[in-house]
Amino acid sequence: MITVRKGGVGDIAGVMTVMDSAFDPEFGEKWTERQCISSLSMSSTQLVVAQSGTDIVGFALCRSIYDETELLMIGVHPNWQRKSIAANIVNHIVDEERQSSRSKLFLEVREGNPAQLFYVTMGFLPIGRRKDYYRGTGQSKFDAITMALLLN
Repeated sequence: MITVRKGGVGDIAGVMTVMDSAFDPEFGEKWTERQCISSLSMSSTQLVVAQSGTDIVGFALCRSIYDETELLMIGVHPNWQRKSIAANIVNHIVDEERQSSRSKLFLEVREGNPAQLFYVTMGFLPIGRRKDYYRGTGQSKFDAITMALLLN
């Protein structure tokens, strides 16, 4: 059984296991352990984890400012993908943000990332583009598509 809950610094080791396996270094999307811990030191940032037994199998980091929230990153371990874990995490965040009277949930996704279709099925709409936002291996650069979901 998968449970989705609020996480904390004590969950970072499990988050990094997912991060290391779910993010291809070619695209420059992966965060370091230090970046994750640093982001959690800000009161506006929260970690949500999906857990099977004692194992973290998915996570999301988000940051709220005023009445908006940004989904900074979401990842699911490859062994657990296509089992609705990402959808459960996003739904958990949406429910929490609606209860907090937030109006929008934003995210950025690398152009060409198959996750873009997932976000559309979750109700997100593309609203902009950031040229060369992601920097991968070598000199490779990738645009980010900004997407938004209205919460109210």
